[in-house]
Amino acid sequence: MLPFTFVGTGKLENPRKTDNPRGSLLFDIWIDEPLPDYLQYDFGLSKGMDS
Repeated sequence: MLPFTFVGTGKLENPRKTDNPRGSLLFDIWIDEPLPDYLQYDFGLSKGMDS
């Protein structure tokens, strides 16, 4: 099982199919509260906590 990190509630928007043979869907996820800086770094959304 892959690790799971709960970051709060939000809304899924813009569902779209992928070319994946399993029929995966992609969504844009708009979360209700800002993502903490340390999680932005963990998810590759910032350049680092020092910069």
